[in-house]
Amino acid sequence: MNPATAAATVTSATPTPFIGVPWEAITAIGTWALAVATVAIVLLQLRLTRRTLSADIFSRLNTRWDSPDMRRRRKRLAASLLSARAESVDDLVVQDVLNFFEDLGTMLRSRYLEVGPTWQAFSVHTRHYWAAFGEKYVTDMRAKYADQTFYTEFEFLARQMDREERRKRRKKLGDLKLSSTAIAEFLEDECKFED
Repeated sequence: MNPATAAATVTSATPTPFIGVPWEAITAIGTWALAVATVAIVLLQLRLTRRTLSADIFSRLNTRWDSPDMRRRRKRLAASLLSARAESVDDLVVQDVLNFFEDLGTMLRSRYLEVGPTWQAFSVHTRHYWAAFGEKYVTDMRAKYADQTFYTEFEFLARQMDREERRKRRKKLGDLKLSSTAIAEFLEDECKFED
């Protein structure tokens, strides 16, 4: 083999610089750019999936809350609360509505739901039911069973709705306290559902 040919063969196997940068560096930069772009796309996809899941959960909770069965239960609870003291209302009447708020609070705390849409759809009901009987009922249940975990998610939900209410309306907590008249009017409205 001719020495000139051998030298040409050896030099063609080594990377040639491109404007002073070796091809290995360009390949490495390209690989890193592709990796970063892939991670960004995956994160975007995860975010979109989470929002889709959130919207689905929100829709299902709305459907459940407005179902004929739940409306009958809400009506029965509201009528019971209007005619009796909160502590004398039958547990079976209370639990269906309370459990709904407990589920809603769990989804909010777990960040499957966002505070804004939850406030928009459920704050009036959450705040009024919590004031009408929830706080007293939950306190009594915790004392009765010596278990501070009873309905912690409903309490969390009520506190979050109060916090969002204060933020949206730019008011202090004391300014948002529901009057007994407002609570009674709310319960009367809940009693208006048709059977």
